[in-house]
Amino acid sequence: MAAHPKQPLRTSNDVYRLLHDDIVEGRRKPGKRLRESDLADEVGPSRTPMR
Repeated sequence: MAAHPKQPLRTSNDVYRLLHDDIVEGRRKPGKRLRESDLADEVGPSRTPMR
């Protein structure tokens, strides 16, 4: 899975960039669901940027 950022991601653009890079670089498996709660655990304390 993706490496954890050093600081929580604060904007939806940050989350988009992280997910885009993970997908393009093959760190996320094709067809695997992206669950909001799992992503929030991975990238920071809030689920708001994932919405």
